[in-house]
This record gives sequence, C-alpha cells and structure tokens, in this order.
Amino acid sequence: MHSHPSSSTLQTYEDGIHVSEYSVTDELSRMYFRLTLERNQKNVQQLRQNRIYTQATKYQRRGIYIRTLLSEGDDSGGISPKLADMKETLAEILFESDDPKTDNEVEEILKELLISAKESSTTDDTDRQWRLHHKFGCL
Repeated sequence: MHSHPSSSTLQTYEDGIHVSEYSVTDELSRMYFRLTLERNQKNVQQLRQNRIYTQATKYQRRGIYIRTLLSEGDDSGGISPKLADMKETLAEILFESDDPKTDNEVEEILKELLISAKESSTTDDTDRQWRLHHKFGCL
C-alpha cells in the first residue's frame, strides 16, 4: 500500500518547477508563477522554523529567481521592494546558518541592497537602510 503525500507535506527542492522551461508572457503563466512563489515562501518559513537553513537557502534562491521573472518588463529601475525583501530574507537565512563560509555572500547581498536603498528616496527604503546597517554590524 502506498501512501499519498498530504497537502501539508513539504515538497523537496527537486520537486519544484523547471523555471527555464517557462516564460512569463501570459496571465495564466504569471498566475502559475505567483502561486508557485507563494508556496515557495511558505516552504522557506517552514524550513527556517525548523532550522533547516541549507534547504531554506535553496528555496529562497529559487523564489528570488521566480520573483525576478515576474518582475521582467517592470521599468521601475533598481530592485523592486518585493525582490529586495526576498534578498534581505536570504541574507538573514545565511546569517542564521552560522556558517562562516556564507559571511562574504551575506556582505555582498547587504551591500547591493544598501546601494539600491540609497538610490531610492522612499520612507520604506530609509527603514531598510537602518535594518541593513544593523545587520552589517552583527556580521
């Protein structure tokens, strides 16, 4: 007798979509990617809560890639706030993993986000700048 995975079962990273095979040109594809991204972020939260940082990092990288695909064609210039949030989360996951090998990557992500936040003049980006400076200090 084979058991069927429940809807609450966490998919493995390899069970995910093969993003390179798709384009985000029509509304159905966009909806598919948005739903995939939503599930991806739930998986990241679960993995972080369970301190499974290596897998959480893989899922977050995949989510960033999907968010980038969804942002294509947006001429907002710079990094969108949603993408910046996702990159900031990736930096947090890498920092939480307490692996000295990831410190350089965390630093690079934080630098990229700080530059982007300085180029933008919104209040949200000012708040982000303070958070990013704080995270730099914790490195």
